[in-house]
Amino acid sequence: MSLIFLAMTLLILCTNLAAVAVVGQRYLGHYAVGKFAGTLLFCLVLFFTEHYIGLGQLHWLWPLTTLASVWFLYQQRQCFKQMLWKHEVVFVIGLLYGLLWKMAFPDIDGSSEALTDLSFVSNYYAGAQLPPPDNWLPGYTFNFYYGFQHYAAALMGRILNLSVGHTYNLASAVMMAFMFSLVWSIVSTWCRNKYLKIVLLLAVVAGGTGVSPFVSYLYDYPENQPTYSAQSKLWASVRYIGMYDARMNTEFAKETLGVAPDTNLELPLETIGYLTFQGDYHPPLGSFALLLLALACIFQLERINTRLFQQRILTAILVATGPLMLITNTWVVPLQALLVFGWLIYRQVSGRSLCYKSVLIGGLVPLILSYPFLFEFTSQALSTPIKWVAAGQHVDFKQWLLVLWPLLCLWCLAALMVRKFPIVAFIMVMSGLFLGLAELVIIDDPMGGVWDRFNTSLKWWSWTQVFMLVALGSILFAKQSKWLRWVSLIPVLALGSYSITMIEYFDAADKSSFGKLNGHHWLTKLPENRQMLQYLKDAPDGVVLEGLDRMAYTSASAMALFANKPSFTGWPSHQKQWRSNSDFIYQRGREAQLLYEGKLDNSLDWLAKYKIEYIVYRQSDFDRNKQGWLLIQQQIARDYVWLPFKEYGDLRLGIWQRKEQGSH
Repeated sequence: MSLIFLAMTLLILCTNLAAVAVVGQRYLGHYAVGKFAGTLLFCLVLFFTEHYIGLGQLHWLWPLTTLASVWFLYQQRQCFKQMLWKHEVVFVIGLLYGLLWKMAFPDIDGSSEALTDLSFVSNYYAGAQLPPPDNWLPGYTFNFYYGFQHYAAALMGRILNLSVGHTYNLASAVMMAFMFSLVWSIVSTWCRNKYLKIVLLLAVVAGGTGVSPFVSYLYDYPENQPTYSAQSKLWASVRYIGMYDARMNTEFAKETLGVAPDTNLELPLETIGYLTFQGDYHPPLGSFALLLLALACIFQLERINTRLFQQRILTAILVATGPLMLITNTWVVPLQALLVFGWLIYRQVSGRSLCYKSVLIGGLVPLILSYPFLFEFTSQALSTPIKWVAAGQHVDFKQWLLVLWPLLCLWCLAALMVRKFPIVAFIMVMSGLFLGLAELVIIDDPMGGVWDRFNTSLKWWSWTQVFMLVALGSILFAKQSKWLRWVSLIPVLALGSYSITMIEYFDAADKSSFGKLNGHHWLTKLPENRQMLQYLKDAPDGVVLEGLDRMAYTSASAMALFANKPSFTGWPSHQKQWRSNSDFIYQRGREAQLLYEGKLDNSLDWLAKYKIEYIVYRQSDFDRNKQGWLLIQQQIARDYVWLPFKEYGDLRLGIWQRKEQGSH
């Protein structure tokens, strides 16, 4: 994507979202809430509609909405100039920050969950009737995963006419911009010091855990490997309990913390900063944004000057975050529901006005619009009952303190603010409830053993950290508590120290793909791969088979996804887990491996059974088996034609394409 095209795309996007925000400001009195809630409503209405009729590509829509947005903003120019432009600046700064990370590290590969998330976006990208075909398991539909966040990303790409890779990377930046805007607005409710607001914002979007300020003293990293050192530090902060606690290798660590307890459990977190470094467009980002939307509504409702009409709409939006979480990140629905119902009870007990009609509308409208999705999702999703944490599964208290001490400090300091801010009592009670639940119950997913508490801790601790940091930090930084806000800086700065390591990583890491927002430069920097990808993009629709070196965290399926084609194998281990541990998925993957090894019996019948149109043979396939091409050619030459893209000696790279019926 050229810089000119990127700049125009961003201008179109920001213009449309600014118009949505100005409308929201008029009815809600809150620019950031209006922008995000309006965007969610637009996406949700189309999400509902496309379960009955697929709308296909929508690039004809952006000229109409942009013209309408420009006209509306012109009509509201005086209001925008006087009071709203500052809010838009915060959003743009967040967008540019997110985009900077994506420009520097745009590759969407198999090193993390990036290809997983790309497959989700690609499922929705064609604009087919929902639930869409599953591009990681052709012949099946994508109806087992909470995919609203990925649908919204694909919708943006369809409207702006972006490639699936550009869509993925730009969506990550837009999500960051929404979170920037919401955090800033929440902190600004009572805090007027812009420097304190920046510090808290930094701790939220680029912060780590209580381990972060001590990482350099716990691990001894080689000075001549700056990228490895920075990457390990980033991981150590969020993967300390059960993983990096056993890797401490300094005298300071041994003297202060001793030997890691033998709990045989991994209890991680995923902060916004960590997900930014990883580059994944994963559902926790959506859950953080919905949490921030709920907090922004709560804080605005606590303001005395909020009008009754605005209170009713804000209440409806707050309640709506519960059902929206069902389709965005089901893991944290219990926490989001407790937050919403807890606030309703607090509002009632405190004698403040509460519109029950708004509560009903806020709960029912998103549920009704989500019903077509939920009907499919609830019948196909994994069964994940709640169970009690077993006696031997509780976290070591010292480790719990080390990871969460900044949040616990904020919690204790906030107790001094209860008389000035009654809402603090509600936040403290909810924080204690969330932390307690994370230590008492588990969402029982198929993972067991060392990972029995993995996903529950990963989702719940991370969500709770954002809740406590934003809610308590915003109030502790209030002007009325001058001395207290400076004391509160200590735990906030401790979390924010993670950003220093992020800068170290940003500076040291390889940026050879800089600016290649299509996401596949790691793949197409080889000319033959670039030509194969372009061929597949232009070729008729059909299932693509790629060499499968392992069952997950592999580059297999990348060529198909970037070409907007279904991948036969996907990542079998992921699909197997999502689809109730169905053994046939692993079997398909193993059969694909046997084909590339030249050992699959009745290979032509097998290929015909699964309607495989294209078989890709890349350098990685040749490296695994120097005789692989010849073995495959001998098996399939009758029905497939070989299309070479690079041939040199014994090296042959290219694509087998199924012959047209009747050809020889």
